[in-house]
Amino acid sequence: MTVNSLFCPITKQQLTHSSHEMLDALNALIHLKQIEYRGGGMVTESFDGLLVEPQIKIGYAIKNGIPQLIPLLAVSLEGLNIGKSFD
Repeated sequence: MTVNSLFCPITKQQLTHSSHEMLDALNALIHLKQIEYRGGGMVTESFDGLLVEPQIKIGYAIKNGIPQLIPLLAVSLEGLNIGKSFD
């Protein structure tokens, strides 16, 4: 999927795909029930993909090939030890 025209609705910065390692690390934390949505509530389902803004502070799920660019469904990546690389 090309994401060169997708922008973070919060920061207005361009989004890019995270690395597979970052996605795997985030999904492991989701499995351990350690990730919450910015709008509240526990993330209960793994992400198929992850879009991040340049500072890697905010992430958006890709589910069934569809980016979930809803600010309340974003996840905060600050303080998580999940890497900082991109594919």
